[in-house]
Amino acid sequence: MGSSHYYCLREPAHEIRLLDLLPATTSGDLNGRVRRFSIGSAPAFMSVSHVWGDKKADRTMSLESGCGVKNLPISLNLESFLVNMLCHTSETLPQIWEDSADARYLFKSEYLRRLSSHHPGDEIPFDPMGWDAIRGLLGCEWFHRRWVIQESVLQKTAIFLCGPDSISMDDVFRGIDMAVKSLLARPRPMKKLKRGNTGEVYSLLGVCNSREADATSVRYDLEPEEVYKRSAILHADIHGNLEFLGLCAPEQRNTLCSGSPGNPVLRPFAGPSWVPNWHSQRLRRCLGLSHFDHEESFFNASEAIPFSPSFEGEQLTVSAVLIDKISSIADFCPRDRAPDFSDANSKLYQQYLDFWMTPADEPEPYSDAVSRAEAFIRTLSLDGIYLEPVPSPDDIPTIFYNWCSGSALCKRLETYGFKPKSSGTGQGQKAFIRMKRLVSWDPFITSKGYMGLGREGAAIGDKVWIIGGCSTPVLLSPSTDGPLRYEVKGEIFLDGFMFKGQFAESSHQDSKVERIVLV
Repeated sequence: MGSSHYYCLREPAHEIRLLDLLPATTSGDLNGRVRRFSIGSAPAFMSVSHVWGDKKADRTMSLESGCGVKNLPISLNLESFLVNMLCHTSETLPQIWEDSADARYLFKSEYLRRLSSHHPGDEIPFDPMGWDAIRGLLGCEWFHRRWVIQESVLQKTAIFLCGPDSISMDDVFRGIDMAVKSLLARPRPMKKLKRGNTGEVYSLLGVCNSREADATSVRYDLEPEEVYKRSAILHADIHGNLEFLGLCAPEQRNTLCSGSPGNPVLRPFAGPSWVPNWHSQRLRRCLGLSHFDHEESFFNASEAIPFSPSFEGEQLTVSAVLIDKISSIADFCPRDRAPDFSDANSKLYQQYLDFWMTPADEPEPYSDAVSRAEAFIRTLSLDGIYLEPVPSPDDIPTIFYNWCSGSALCKRLETYGFKPKSSGTGQGQKAFIRMKRLVSWDPFITSKGYMGLGREGAAIGDKVWIIGGCSTPVLLSPSTDGPLRYEVKGEIFLDGFMFKGQFAESSHQDSKVERIVLV
């Protein structure tokens, strides 16, 4: 509204301008009057704020001020809003104005009203739906305007209107404050969300596949290992894969809490090596389980191997192909050097190069220094590149090169003759997440010269197998119980065996599929 429609305030810091809504004009248009008051002596008024929306001024309003009566162009949105105000403030008209967009907030304001009716000392149970309602309410554009502070503070009583409903602004903020307190300081009984470790599996039934939930019997009389084993067997039966084997690194078998809730007992995990310990804080994300759609996998190492698991007691018999065994493991990567992985100039990467780029004894799996450098990049990158979607193996070297361009690592790779392929579609730094995760993996070399990464606990003599139903290679340690019996040590990265079609093109394509026992 232009300044020609009213006199300017003489003392802006101490005066306020109010709009009186008057009876409609003879033509039916809105009618109003602008008046000036001292802030300290202003009559009771309603402070309102509105997100205008369409600014097209195709309506008029008669406005009386110190500059005479003028017809003020206004938008349809503003006209509707002022009609709304008339319906709320008039004693003779019913509260009939209810904008359809406002109806979504009715539950939210009602929830705030209920909260604000509690006394400050009351214990209020946390209500997830109510909290979501408040978050949705605060997401309304009204709360993101600068004028809101003035409108809610200057007047004597600030009213928050929501469709036909209204609540004082004091109650709005009081309700929000009480909701936050119930979120941050819930009563102690609300924190008891499960009984022992078995609840860590049963608590997932609300979000898992409906078939999986229906087939799971809730048995609190069982030990956690038995519950975890049954959930693994059920997963294999319903989803037709053994991706959980990738989680079964030795580190996650560190501890378990059993016994009753009132008398917990901490002890080592005593279940089979092929069963994940869901209680362990060292249970790390498995690449094979990195997608909600079980029909889709980022990797497909086992595409040519039949899925035919057999569960019997504590044993799991699977179909698998032996690839190689570990002959050397690096010892230059202590767990406290995670920050070094953020710097492509770190000496740690030079140590990786020295370890992996040494030519193996014949037969050499990499034809020359360039192919070995590309294998080095693919192996190191598999833990740093965004896994959705996983890039083509041909594009990974280019992405890695763009990430470390100009660094000591890049210059060293160039000395081996490596150059990025022009056909690569690398996204540069944006294609990478934290390389610091490499601290949880141990670099190794196999007897045939393959370079790879294994989970914590890998040892010389451990064997690399591709198991039907598991999309990444798995590291197994020979058991002392007999031949073809192994303990599981989790997933590994092995260049040349991760992606679809690579196994069929390798020298192992005609290898014998064996039946081995996991214990």
